[in-house]
Amino acid sequence: MVGEIPGLPKIVLDDKNISDLEMIANGAMSPLTGFMNQRDYQSVITSMHLANGFAWTLPITLAVAKDAYQKIKKAEHLGLLDLQKNLLAILHLEDIYPYKKEEEARQIFRTEDSHHPGVAYLFQQGEYYLGGSISMIQPPIHTDFIKYRLDPLHTRQAFSGARLGEHCRFSDSQPHPSRP
Repeated sequence: MVGEIPGLPKIVLDDKNISDLEMIANGAMSPLTGFMNQRDYQSVITSMHLANGFAWTLPITLAVAKDAYQKIKKAEHLGLLDLQKNLLAILHLEDIYPYKKEEEARQIFRTEDSHHPGVAYLFQQGEYYLGGSISMIQPPIHTDFIKYRLDPLHTRQAFSGARLGEHCRFSDSQPHPSRP
């Protein structure tokens, strides 16, 4: 295992969580500095804003199952591992909280239908969310689309030299209020 820290409780992340971790660390999810604590989570699912008022439409969360919760509930820090058990980051644990999957599905996806990929993922994940800031140890190793994996700084640099003009795009999981 790369980056072994003796005595540090660890959890293995899935691909979605690794992607979220990487985007938090490289600033793509600024102003987030980690996985959402309960206050931000509740605010996002009820008002589509972080607790500080910043607009935010989707919860950025890290779920664990009840058995993992029992092992880490008294921890202050957790090692976040990739599927090969490499240490990617340290989660500075601020919050562990239960949540209601059906409520989140209704609020965020406007459905509880498990045919929706977001709902299916939500329903299969653990019963507790972990919240706290992260300290990245090493970024995930990628072997695909290397040329296109740009952090926010390099993306801005690529666009600034591309003479694309001014473009803006917004994407949201929420249907427009005028649509059924």
